Amino acid sequence: ITKLRDYRGWSKASLSARANLSIPIIQACEVGKFAPTVYTARKLADALRAPIWYVGGYDHLPQKTLAEKIEKACKYHGHTKEEMAAALDVEKKRIYNWSVKGVRPLPETEKKLSLYIAVLRK
Repeated sequence: ITKLRDYRGWSKASLSARANLSIPIIQACEVGKFAPTVYTARKLADALRAPIWYVGGYDHLPQKTLAEKIEKACKYHGHTKEEMAAALDVEKKRIYNWSVKGVRPLPETEKKLSLYIAVLRK
């Protein structure tokens, strides 16, 4: 975030105004005090005109298990779990079942999920 902000020649106050976020939130994200939520990363990415995965640092997330892939793809898309569920046309509890309980998706949903996760291969 700092690199992008500096590249644009913006102060923290300027980014704060453009992203509609407080300066302390921006400072905390820049120093790694906390990882931005998808909501915060989306606002920062829009303001900085940068990919959300870059702003959120999501490219460093693991993606070995299905649960990790779901989490990372969700963030790469800039979605909350609710938005992911809507994009896949499934109930949110299905995503929970796949991620937490290890339930395999049904064949008709597995194709949609594979396409959704394909963003990680780019």
